[in-house]
This record gives sequence, C-alpha cells and structure tokens, in this order.
Amino acid sequence: MLAGPGRPACAAGFAVDRADVIGSRRELRGEPPCKADLWVDLDPDGCGMVVRAARDESRGFAISIRHLQGPPARESTDDFYLQLAGRGRFFR
Repeated sequence: MLAGPGRPACAAGFAVDRADVIGSRRELRGEPPCKADLWVDLDPDGCGMVVRAARDESRGFAISIRHLQGPPARESTDDFYLQLAGRGRFFR
C-alpha cells in the first residue's frame, strides 16, 4: 500500500511501520553497533543502517548511518554523533 501524506515510507513510496522492521531484532544495550545493524531515531520517522562502526582514537567510537532524509526523500550517510546528535537506538 502506498503511504499517505506524513506517513513513513520506503524509497519506492510504500508504507513502512518500524515495528515490522525491528520486530524480529534485539535492541543493543551496552554494546557498540556493527556494520548492517539497524538504527532507529527517537522521532517517529528516522531509521537507517549502520555502514561503518569503528574505534576512533579522538572520539572513542565512530558510527556512520545511511538513511533517508527529506522531503524530498534522498539517501544520506551521516555521522551518528555529529549530524544525528547521538540520538536513537541500535538493533541487531
């Protein structure tokens, strides 16, 4: 089903419910994320995938997230701490 106005959608425009996406995964608590883990923002729309997670001498840990920004929807890869303000939860 196509998503209505203001409803979360995939890049093709179909309705997406984050609960369906993370339902079979466990939330990471106290362990760092790895590449291909899911990231879910605290707001109702943000979610993405970890594309890089590595120890960083200056910051402790560096995490890059690929997600959609919009409108209009466009793919973006952002630093979890700098551009995404360290907000959200990770799932594996």
